[in-house]
Amino acid sequence: MTRTIIAAAVASTAGLALAQSDPAVLSFTYSDLNGSFDGSTFSADAQGSTSGDVTRLDQGATTADFNSNFVNTSLANAEFDISVSNVQNFAFGPFSATATGMGAFTLTDANGDTISGDLSGQWFRSTDGQLFFNGFTSGVTINAADKSFDGEGGTGFSTNFLGTPILDGTLVVLSFDPSFTIFSAPFSDISTQISGRLVPTPGAAAILGLAGLAGTRRRR
Repeated sequence: MTRTIIAAAVASTAGLALAQSDPAVLSFTYSDLNGSFDGSTFSADAQGSTSGDVTRLDQGATTADFNSNFVNTSLANAEFDISVSNVQNFAFGPFSATATGMGAFTLTDANGDTISGDLSGQWFRSTDGQLFFNGFTSGVTINAADKSFDGEGGTGFSTNFLGTPILDGTLVVLSFDPSFTIFSAPFSDISTQISGRLVPTPGAAAILGLAGLAGTRRRR
């Protein structure tokens, strides 16, 4: 359900999408993160009710699963911080307001290994009160001492890649609460859904070309 809603958000707002020729290597989705705004930065962090998954797509879709309460039972976490600037409000049109955002994210597995990177993009508030961030990830790095990204119950995937890929991609943040206007005042405890897809940058795409092509053929 979350993936469907987020896909619709991309299509209805900025329309950001991965190029067809860029094979996605990793994807992630987290539901019911705790969203808050302190007056300058929007943050979304895992809480007890958060669940999620991180999937390596070029190995037949192997997944690290994180069930509800994972943040309290392991080292796993998901943290997103995105600044808010250039807020513009509109009296008419499909959006009631927009803003610019930049920041960073870190996904942590059950053993403390991380996937992290930078974020940049655009905030939108629809006229029905839903808040979106459509943006790009850059400079994504994987820090896994045990060469795997581990979920709960033995789920996970190898972080061994051909070469050392530099990963970029797209990210969508979606929050639901029709009661607040976009960043006009601090808020907290807003249920937030986040989804992203990571692809090799052009310099790494050649190294991963064969694996990426095989993954694309399996998904079609």
